[in-house]
Amino acid sequence: MKEIIIVHDFDGRPYFKALEKNFHCKFINSRPIRFLLRDLIKKKKITKDSIDSLLFLFLLPFHKNQTIILGMAPFNFRLLIYGILCYRNKLLLHSSWHQWLGKTPFSYPKIINKILKKAWRHYLPRFSRIIAVTRATKRSILDFAYPMQLNIDVIPHVVDIEPIARTELDQKWDSKDIQGLFVGRLTPEKGIKDIIDIAEKMQSGVLQNSNIKIAGKGNLENDVVTASKNISGLSYIGYITSREELKDHMRRSNFFLLPSKKIKGWEELFGLVIVEAMSQGCVVIASKHIGPQEIIEDHEDGILCEENEFITQTLRNFNEFHADISRYKEISLHALDKSQKYNMKNISHLWSELINNLER
Repeated sequence: MKEIIIVHDFDGRPYFKALEKNFHCKFINSRPIRFLLRDLIKKKKITKDSIDSLLFLFLLPFHKNQTIILGMAPFNFRLLIYGILCYRNKLLLHSSWHQWLGKTPFSYPKIINKILKKAWRHYLPRFSRIIAVTRATKRSILDFAYPMQLNIDVIPHVVDIEPIARTELDQKWDSKDIQGLFVGRLTPEKGIKDIIDIAEKMQSGVLQNSNIKIAGKGNLENDVVTASKNISGLSYIGYITSREELKDHMRRSNFFLLPSKKIKGWEELFGLVIVEAMSQGCVVIASKHIGPQEIIEDHEDGILCEENEFITQTLRNFNEFHADISRYKEISLHALDKSQKYNMKNISHLWSELINNLER
């Protein structure tokens, strides 16, 4: 089995499950000294990952004829170190960042930023391939690199979750009461206050027996706990670590709510949780951010709305639910079909095709 070395700023394992299906992946951390010190302070021992990463760094000039994926955000200064790998190896860049001309994760003084952007422009055409997680990322890289011609492929993250059975999907949509679900950080930019507001407005009329569940943790957790005690149609189920438990909640929910709010330097990107919810037959109602718009076709396999209209649009869809269940069930079926585009078989095939073409 061919070995692929993955050099990542953090733990790259969650992002390359589909690649691991057909290749042996060796994970290297691009910040080995920092993680070595973390091991010593927190764990009182040095892990094999830290040793491997440190050795990889020390032997950097001697690596050759290897296939290496560099998972690094713009405009990380470490490219000045690891960029040397492109000269005697097949070096690929993996990126999910969508604002190469805007705010980036790494910000330095103006003169340093200018130097680093020049260095990144130097290295970009020297990568064997560039892999973008979304089409928006690809467009942004091309805009930054213009007029250079780059080899960029789009390979989304894999959603490794068993889809809902058709019989279970039918049962879910036979219910008269709406089950809504939110999963994510309990922070202002995730729109938690909108969820609470929706639940409060559901306490009367045809929606009074419906329920919204909130799962997650964050600095608004106390607000959620208080609201769940005062609002009959709101339940806080805590932070879920079990994927099976999360899948179970999604399987029993009609709607998955994602009322994200743009803040400086952030908006909702390609969220695996969106596709996971779709794979369980949920109708996703999401703000019109880059990630949801990349995945959802509005009113075909989900619902997109402006941030300031999320509450009214969600309540309108909830109120129309009983009069037109068949329409929402049809959207959920389309969502289920769309989610399979991101399954293990399809995404691992994209990776295999890319890696095998490098060898030709």
